[in-house]
Amino acid sequence: MHRPPKTSKLADWRTGYALVIGCKTCKHARRTEPHSLAKLLGWDVPLIVVTARLRCSNCYAKDCEIQVDGQPPLRLVPPQRSVPKRLL
Repeated sequence: MHRPPKTSKLADWRTGYALVIGCKTCKHARRTEPHSLAKLLGWDVPLIVVTARLRCSNCYAKDCEIQVDGQPPLRLVPPQRSVPKRLL
């Protein structure tokens, strides 16, 4: 069951979450970070306006929806090396 996000603006989800944009026509889905949409539209844009401007990259339909995913997007971060302690 789809529940609408508990947010009104894109700024409410700045970090730590991903947005899942899904097409209602062909069921195509894509995960993105809020930063990528904010670069184009700004942080203070309501999610209703963001949803109205979306278009599916698969079938080009303008019938899309946004879901907020609680899992942070995957980032490939190299592991930090620990500095060995010098022996005296």
